[in-house]
Amino acid sequence: GHAQLYRWKVRADYEGKSSFRKETVSKGWLIKAVLRTRDRHKKECQEMVFNVATEQLVYARLLEFYNDIEFNVGIPKQAGSYETTDDMKFLEAEALMNWEFAWFKTDDFGKRLHTPITTMPKEYRKYLRFKGHPDTPLMALDIKNSQPYFSAVFMTSHLITDHLPEFIPLLDTAEPYTRKADFLLYRRLCVEGRLYEFIMEGMGLDNKDKEARDKIKKLFFSSVLFSKTRVYGENSRFREMFRHAFPSVHKMFQAIKQSDESLLPTLKNIIRPSGKKYRYAKSNDAYTLVACLMQRSESAVMYQVVAPKLIEKGIRFVTIHDSIMCLPEDAALAKHLLMECFEALSLPVPMVSIEWA
Repeated sequence: GHAQLYRWKVRADYEGKSSFRKETVSKGWLIKAVLRTRDRHKKECQEMVFNVATEQLVYARLLEFYNDIEFNVGIPKQAGSYETTDDMKFLEAEALMNWEFAWFKTDDFGKRLHTPITTMPKEYRKYLRFKGHPDTPLMALDIKNSQPYFSAVFMTSHLITDHLPEFIPLLDTAEPYTRKADFLLYRRLCVEGRLYEFIMEGMGLDNKDKEARDKIKKLFFSSVLFSKTRVYGENSRFREMFRHAFPSVHKMFQAIKQSDESLLPTLKNIIRPSGKKYRYAKSNDAYTLVACLMQRSESAVMYQVVAPKLIEKGIRFVTIHDSIMCLPEDAALAKHLLMECFEALSLPVPMVSIEWA
């Protein structure tokens, strides 16, 4: 709901077809309803920003960095090149440029930080600039295979006990599996950023085929990481292949997904959300625990460890979950500090790429 785009007027310099109906709104009640919605949306955004910025000092500092972000002149100039403006991706990017909407919030599920930049289409990030650097595109530091990486390391004792205490009861559940040879292979492939290529080779696919890789990635998420305990069709076939290659990893994920609030009482709102009705008395949403654990692991590392370190060293940056965007002159130091943070957490250092945003 926080990402809904509201547009109240067409820009003065805009030319071309409008994606919204050009009609006169004459009914007084309708005009008032539109204005109430706009005012409520702005108030909710202001509350989000205030609440998150007061939670931790690091969020307050990140908000300052976020307010230093602007679009370069490339986006306004693109408006004239669109024959029709029903391209929602363009409108989303344009809306941020005009500050037509703004939010800054964390979610209860994965504790991730959400801003308009995190939901912005990737192709428009190249137009982002820090104020004072209008001609300098940002660099992006990305953890390769980031979600698989966190799925391979989220049961590290030091990470759980110091940063994710709500999951401590799962350490005993996971420990027998994390010592198995296939789990160690899975962990190494995730750390090296080669998991998808390994799976593709096992299936006889060309590991340089980007389209096939994207499909394998989607199947891995829908069949293994984010799936319910039972899946069907293509997802079922993919999971069986994964179970055969990594039996201990599969068993660990299934064991976590079968936990309940008696084992994890502080996660009751995730396992059995209040007000939600189930067909069977023993049904719940525990299958989401693997995804919850991955996202909270990522957030703990990024906002409790990495972000404070970058701020301490005077680096100005914004985040897109596990990705960091900063000025080119700061990219090498940011990568070095990122790797140091993983080592300090007793986590294997992942593969980190540096590319233009």
